[in-house]
Amino acid sequence: MRLRNAADALRRAERELEGRLAPGDRSVPGLLAARVLESDDRYGRASGLVVQGDALEWTGLVALEQLARRGRLAHQREEPHPAGVTPLTCPVCAAVFALGVHLVDGLRNRGAAGQSNTESLPES
Repeated sequence: MRLRNAADALRRAERELEGRLAPGDRSVPGLLAARVLESDDRYGRASGLVVQGDALEWTGLVALEQLARRGRLAHQREEPHPAGVTPLTCPVCAAVFALGVHLVDGLRNRGAAGQSNTESLPES
């Protein structure tokens, strides 16, 4: 779906720019690439995804994950679950768990030049 979206954006940009640029204009590749990236960003945002165009770096995601872990610990210490609520039914715990599953596992398995990032992550 993402590739189809990019291809559609490229075709739209080519039609929009047709006849407006001089043959051999060196700005064409950059203009087309910009349109594809803009379309990819819109597609990602509509899907709730972090995409490259958002300029979100892995260091920011690591910091977010660490902050979430600290928040979970504070939640456990300062706001105990009421009767009938468990970590499995608590919205705060569920959000931190989801962050861990989708973000932390990815961070642990992905790093610069294929190196693991586990040394930068605190254990929970």
